[in-house]
Amino acid sequence: MIPTMRLDESVRFYRDVIGLRLVEEWSDMGRGALFEASTNAQIELVEMETVPNVDEPRTTIGLRITSVDAVYERALAAGAKIKAPPRTRDWGMYGFGMFDPNGVPVNIYEPASVE
Repeated sequence: MIPTMRLDESVRFYRDVIGLRLVEEWSDMGRGALFEASTNAQIELVEMETVPNVDEPRTTIGLRITSVDAVYERALAAGAKIKAPPRTRDWGMYGFGMFDPNGVPVNIYEPASVE
């Protein structure tokens, strides 16, 4: 669950930039949205009037996807705050990190091509 004061912007980020499937939105008893990240994982955004400012992020999201470069291009076009361009790590994953509109770190990765 990710608290946000900017629900609409967060929905666009997870749906349009990352490409997650929006499963549900609600506005009774607060506002929020639910995304399917995989068959076993979901990301829930909950709108709040204030979100405590903490030195360390409350969570880091890691998403294994099939098109890192496509997400990176959409993130650039959307003006997302990106940590560094995609690269292959020593442990065999290709990816990059960025921040969602709430400042939560989001790591996007896929297995590196075997050549």
